[in-house]
Amino acid sequence: MDIKVKATGKIFHQMPPDLSAILLEMGLVERVEKPAPAPKEPQWTVGRIKNERGVDAAHIVLTLPSGEVRHYDGPPDKAADGFKYRQWSGQQQAHVIDGPEPPVTVIEQYRAIYKEHAFTDDGSMMTYWKVRRQKNEEPKFGLPEKRF
Repeated sequence: MDIKVKATGKIFHQMPPDLSAILLEMGLVERVEKPAPAPKEPQWTVGRIKNERGVDAAHIVLTLPSGEVRHYDGPPDKAADGFKYRQWSGQQQAHVIDGPEPPVTVIEQYRAIYKEHAFTDDGSMMTYWKVRRQKNEEPKFGLPEKRF
């Protein structure tokens, strides 16, 4: 319990409840209610991160007030829905799509980085398939060989 001394105005935090009750009864202090914490806003950032192919790709990062971090690295046209999720609503008896939507400025920053990166040699899908083809054998067409 937090208490404030009436004579001096000094505030004491987390006082033992039994001592606080005695001082309140004597009229020497008054109880101080803790202000409700201000709701935190989610933080949006745009940057680059290595994806599963080892390519330095553009992405949007959402840091929620709970500390959870979510990433999006898809097409910029779908970035507005990239952090949304589908859940069942028992009240409406249907699936409801809900979730945060990035601000327009964040989507525009992402679009600029994504376009800049999309045409470089290290990030295109053609480069990915060329690398895959070099690592693996060329695909063989036709029927598989019989083995006995």
